[in-house]
Amino acid sequence: MRIIVKPSDPKSQNARGVELKPPASKAEMLETLDQAKIPYGSGEYLLEPHRDSTDYVKKMLGGLLGSVVYNPSLDEMNHLAERIEQLSEYEQYTLEGALKINDSYDMEGVINTTHNLHRFSFYPGVADDYTLGEVAIDGDDGIYPPIAQVPVELLECFDPEKVGAIVRREDQGAFTKSGYVVPDSSEWDLVYDGKSLSGRAVTLNSDDPIISLRLRLYDSPGESTSEFHLDLPACQSDIDDLLKKHDIHDSSGYVITGATSVVPALDYSISPGDDIEKINELATAIKVCCVDGLAKYKAAYEMELVTEIESAIALAKRLHEYDFMQLSSTEALGRAIFEKTGFDIKLAEEYGFDFGAYGCKVMDEGNTRLMSYGFISHTRGQEQTVEHVPEQTIEPTMGM
Repeated sequence: MRIIVKPSDPKSQNARGVELKPPASKAEMLETLDQAKIPYGSGEYLLEPHRDSTDYVKKMLGGLLGSVVYNPSLDEMNHLAERIEQLSEYEQYTLEGALKINDSYDMEGVINTTHNLHRFSFYPGVADDYTLGEVAIDGDDGIYPPIAQVPVELLECFDPEKVGAIVRREDQGAFTKSGYVVPDSSEWDLVYDGKSLSGRAVTLNSDDPIISLRLRLYDSPGESTSEFHLDLPACQSDIDDLLKKHDIHDSSGYVITGATSVVPALDYSISPGDDIEKINELATAIKVCCVDGLAKYKAAYEMELVTEIESAIALAKRLHEYDFMQLSSTEALGRAIFEKTGFDIKLAEEYGFDFGAYGCKVMDEGNTRLMSYGFISHTRGQEQTVEHVPEQTIEPTMGM
């Protein structure tokens, strides 16, 4: 499934939005919000079907995605995507028809329908009233009860299309391009309450990992049973306990096979032989120094072309030296800076003030660059320096 996440403000400079493929991890959702210039926790986004989505997805979600009234949350979309991944092709066909029957136009109805597909029957290839009428008259499942007493030699006199229309109305069934779906029961399981996943805010919580490492015992290549995960930052005692659990006594006993983080660019900076303690220091630095959001760190990381863990740690510790604005165009930058001057912006608009040109001027004079996440500048240039940063403490957690 592919969707577009875009700011809910129609005046946003980033109205085209950013693609997301649910089900998505927390890191992927945060990255999408950063790319779309949507602040964490604001919930100010809309979800729309991707232009390359399958007809099935577009039909199923067409009444939901893009609608301000029923637009779902990212958590709801994630749950729905997980449900759809678990469905067989037969069940997906059934779902399409079941949604038509239930007239489901909110996410609560759609999700609950995915949990009730066992209450429907799907007849492949029966895609119109005429075909349904033919099946009802002389199908393999027997003659439709109201005309069962009619002599066989008279059955050919019935109009299949009219019979099919009557059957469909009485069945309360629905046609899809793939076949006919009919409810078998009036019972219904209410699995989703419409509330528990409806919160629109997406935030980096205190117990969310910054970096998740995939590790493998060094002498067991290719064996899935020898693989395990480590979420960072973590207390040293927790790391030691995990390694001891796998009978690892030093760094020669494991190899890093991959990493995922809330800063995607970091994933490519971590090598198989890197020291876990150093990676843990990086995860701690990011958690401590990037409390206001990750977009600023991502923008600085991109601008500085960071490729090494030591430099990534230094960058996190000196992130306060950077100025950052989560905007997506020079016009938006120009407006934001102009508003700080205290002048009447409406009067400036009336006299044709060129905010785009002003934004370019600000960029040139302030050594400001537009990165994927917004505008960023450094008052001391772009030279990497490691400065002393007062020690800060956090309570890291480790998830398995």
